This record gives sequence, C-alpha cells and structure tokens, in this order.
Amino acid sequence: MKARIAGVLGVSFLCTLASAPGAAWAADTEAVAQKVTVLNRAAVTAYGDGDFKKMKSKLLEAVALGKDALEEHPMLARTYLHLGVLYVDGLEDRAAGIKYFAQALKINPSIEITAGMATKTVTEAFEEAKHVPAGGGTTVAKGGAAESTPPRAEEAPAAKEPRATSSAGEGRAAKAVEAEKKRAAAELKEVESQVRQAHADQEKLQKELAQTKENESKERAEKERLQAQLKQFVADAKKQALESEAETKKQALQTEAEAKKQALQADAEAKRQALQAQKEKAERDKVTADGLAREKQEHDAREKLEKQVQDKDKLLADTNKALADVRLRLQQADKDKADKDKIIADGLAREKKERDAKEKLEKERQAWEARESERKANAEKERVEREKLAAGPDVPSRFSEPVYCDVPESAPAETDLYVHCLAQPNLKAKTISFYYRPSSSAVYSSLVLDKSKKGWFMALIPGNRITGRALQYYMEARDGHEKLAASNGKPSSPHVMSLRGDKDRLSLTRRAP
Repeated sequence: MKARIAGVLGVSFLCTLASAPGAAWAADTEAVAQKVTVLNRAAVTAYGDGDFKKMKSKLLEAVALGKDALEEHPMLARTYLHLGVLYVDGLEDRAAGIKYFAQALKINPSIEITAGMATKTVTEAFEEAKHVPAGGGTTVAKGGAAESTPPRAEEAPAAKEPRATSSAGEGRAAKAVEAEKKRAAAELKEVESQVRQAHADQEKLQKELAQTKENESKERAEKERLQAQLKQFVADAKKQALESEAETKKQALQTEAEAKKQALQADAEAKRQALQAQKEKAERDKVTADGLAREKQEHDAREKLEKQVQDKDKLLADTNKALADVRLRLQQADKDKADKDKIIADGLAREKKERDAKEKLEKERQAWEARESERKANAEKERVEREKLAAGPDVPSRFSEPVYCDVPESAPAETDLYVHCLAQPNLKAKTISFYYRPSSSAVYSSLVLDKSKKGWFMALIPGNRITGRALQYYMEARDGHEKLAASNGKPSSPHVMSLRGDKDRLSLTRRAP
C-alpha cells in the first residue's frame, strides 16, 4: 500500500513538472508548431492522393522549419514518422525510411503510425526501427508502439524477501531493486511523452474546430450570395418582359395613329376634289343658261346671230373641255379613294398582326410565370424535405449503446446525408465527433455535431464526399474538458455503410432498441 501511494505521488509530481515547462515551451513555439502541423496535414492529404513529390516537399519544409525551433516537440517526431512512411511506402527506400523512423522514436518513443498509413511494409520497417527498452519486463506491441511490461506486483515482494541461507538470494534482491528502478525510469519517460502528446492533440483539436466553423460560415455566405443572384435574375427577367410589352404597345399605337392620319388626309383630299367638281358643274350650268339666253336673243337680233353662234360654239368647246377635265378629276378621285381603301386595309392587317403578336407574347409570359411558379414550388418542397431530414426522427427514450447514431445501413452515393447521434445521459457529453471515410480514401474526415431543436447532435455530410461502394465510420463523445467519454467503433474496426448508385434516399435506418 505504501509503495502504491508513493508511486501515485511520484506520477502527480512528474505531471506537475512536465506541465509547467511544457506550457512555457508551447507559448514559445506555438507559431512554429502551427506551421509544422499545417505542413503535415498537407503531406497526409498528398499521401492520400498518391502525390509523393508534394508530400516530400511539405515534409522537408516542415523539418527545415522545426528542426531547431521544436527539438523534442511531438510534432517534429510526427514529421520524421511521415518521412519514414514516404520513403518506405512511396519511394521504396527502406533504409532511409528506417532511419527517419528511428529519429521519430528517439524524440517520442511511444509514437504510433498515423491512421490509414499502417501498411504491412510500413509496420515491418517501423518495428525494425524500434529500440527494445531495457528493464525487468517484456516488450509487447500495443497499437504500433512498444511498451515495457513491469514485473507483476505479487512477484516483486517475493524477490525482496530476505533469505539468510546464501548470498545468491541477496543477488536476486539487488537485481529486483535495479529492475524496479529501470521500470520507474521508463514510466517517467512514458508520462513525459504522454503529456507532450496531450498538448499537441489538444492544439490540433482546437484548430480543427476553428477550421470547421470557418468552413460553415463560408458555406452560409455562398448560399446567401446564390440566393441574391437568383432574386436579381428573376427581377431582371420581369423588368425585360415589362419593357418589351410596353415597347410593343407603343409601336402598335404609333402605327394605328399613322394609319388614321393617312386615312383622314385621303378623305379630306377627296372631299376637296368633290367640292371643286361641284363648283365647276355650277359654273357649267351657268354657262349653259347664258347660252340659252343668247339663243333667245338671236330671235331679237338676227344681225348678231352668226357672232352669237360662233360664241356659242366656242363656249360649247370650252364646256366640253371643262367636262373632260371634270371626268378626269372624277377618275382621279375614284383612284384616290381606292388607294385610301387599300391604306385602311393595310392598317387593319397590321393591327391584326400586332394583336396576334401581343397575344403570343402574353401566352409566353403566362407560360414563363407557370414555369417559375413550378420551380418555386419544387424549391420549397426540397427545402421542407431537407429541413425534415435535418430535424431527424424523434429522439429515442432509451438505447443500449454508449454513443448511438441514427444512420442508414445503405444509402445512395453522391447524395447529402444527415447524421443524428446521442450519448448516454450519464456520460454528460458536450460534443460528439463523427469520423468517416469512403472506401477509396485512407484518411478519415471528421465532423463536430451541433445540438438540434429535438435534442440530437446533428451534422450534414456533403454528397461529394460520399463516393465509392462503402462508407466507413465511427463516433466519439467528449465531456466538457475535451476528454473522451465514450466511443462507438474505432479507426481499425469502423462501422460500414454500403453505397448505391441511384439518387433515391433509403428510408430503412438503424433504429434505437
């Protein structure tokens, strides 16, 4: 019991010593560590894409940046480990890869191979690069890292029991004490490594959370921009239709006014010519009356008969000429009337053509409005459906799993997928993270779920990330101190969702027991 209390106090003292300088170190190297972390993420992404040239460039840049500034930092060890993976699995240079593995293990003996990179060749080279730790225990593999197993508690006291029979017993006791010292030193080194790794993991999670929130903000801004463009497009289309209709009406009114004006001018000209003909006819009647008067006077004045006859012939000739002119003017009046009728007919035809064009334009406008109404109805229907999918089913009153997620066993590929998760109330989970990857990817993507109105932890996986024939996933719940409270599945043994090629969502989902 005393030995156990002493061990606990020793570990607590060690954590205190490690945390104080570790905080100062993190403050001094935070900027460099962030840059090295970003370069390592880019290298992991390039590894997943098969771009080994880009991966090598990013990692060598990280080493040059952090070699002097970080020294024993876990992120520098992770950089060397990624270089080892690159040379063993990508460049097929096993000797160089083992060398980088050894550098990583020298900085952090408990480091493990990054998830998705532990191929057979990488694992064998990594095991070869390990140094077997000295001590009184045996070395066992655990998650790709070697750990020393201390002697069993019930065997240690037996090794220390005094024996008065021979000096051999004293030798065994001394060896047991030496082994205990080495085991304590190994545990001390392991605790220091775990403290450094915990600091690095916490910074990584905070950065990933900030990046996720920034991406969500960008998506919302892009959605609002597209909606504004759509509204502007609809407004411009309506404005163009109204302007076109007004222009057509204006042209029709101008054409109608022009035709009426021409008809009135032709009618006025015909009336003027008719009045002129009447005036000429009156003058001719007057001339005829004068001729009759002169004929009557011939009875009274024989001497003037010949002269009067000559005047009469002349007058008749003039009258005939005037009559011919009147007939020509009448013929011209008839021709002008025919031209006027033709102009009126042409105006009526143009008016009918314009009326038909107006009716066609009105029908096209009505058809466009019908299509627009249908599009808006479909958009509203899609929005309601997405809100329904985002809200999820009713929250189950109880379930047996520590972390339960309502996701389908099968889903269509390249289609948005809503994920709804819950944790047992006694876990007091503050956040739930959902890790997923398609069958074609070696790296998991993560989502931090938000609390919905119904009580679910909910998030959306975009359809462009749901590809291939299967989707692997697992979940983790963390408390208010970002400590892992529970999980469902893990990277090495995830859940699997089969993917189909159609676009229809499957209603069959996993239900709470």
